[in-house]
Amino acid sequence: MDECVAHLPGLRLPVYRSAFPRRPNRRCMLYSARLPELAVIRGRCAERRRVPSKPAAGHARLLVTEPRRWEAPMLRSRVTELHYITPVANLGSIVIHGVLSHNLAARLPHTSVSLESVQDLRSQRRVPRGRPLHDYANLYFDARNPMMYKLTKNSVVPLIVVRLDAALLDLPGAVVTDGNAASFNTVFLPSPGGLSRLDEDRVYADWWNDQNPLTKAELGRARCAELLVPGRVEPQFLLGCYVDHWNHRSECSSQSPGLSVEVKAHVFFR
Repeated sequence: MDECVAHLPGLRLPVYRSAFPRRPNRRCMLYSARLPELAVIRGRCAERRRVPSKPAAGHARLLVTEPRRWEAPMLRSRVTELHYITPVANLGSIVIHGVLSHNLAARLPHTSVSLESVQDLRSQRRVPRGRPLHDYANLYFDARNPMMYKLTKNSVVPLIVVRLDAALLDLPGAVVTDGNAASFNTVFLPSPGGLSRLDEDRVYADWWNDQNPLTKAELGRARCAELLVPGRVEPQFLLGCYVDHWNHRSECSSQSPGLSVEVKAHVFFR
């Protein structure tokens, strides 16, 4: 069996000619040109988005894919602010230190409501050609999403949504994800250009229910699209915060004098 080499950015991986048909699949090669950030195996295109191939020992994982289709590509003008979900007790620290990455926040006293199972997944992920996922401050395009739904059902501490300036999209090294960054199916894209690869209707959908459980899972994944900012988000980008009840408005105001506080129960599924 003759050996050849598959060329990937920064990687030379041995593959075998017998894995490919005699005539290359033109459609697969076209897909590779359209999605240069993903490796595509000729002649093994998948009908769904991404299918992992089990790598041999010491070899990198190859992915096969088909181009994603968007009903309503995201426009930059649609992003008027970004959101960060946190317990109200952390607001005073955020005003001083900003929104920190998971690894930076671990160095400071704070209240955490993060789900351990989710953080275990995120700790294993790394942004392609970037840092480990836990080295980024993660912001949502819209906080009314599956993560907020889970937190409001399980958390015993009051939550707030910190509103942040959309100018963060232009920071060097910022990364856009087309869904929950912990999901294997999620694609990481440079910001702000990557916005055009997001489906605006899905990212800002009020609900993500569907009779088909696979479709529901995909809609929920897309609803958790993120902006990843290296290290931290400086306090100068703070715009204000949302609370779910008037009782929490005074608590926010006491920790952040001068910061706009609005009651927006809908964001918290109230």
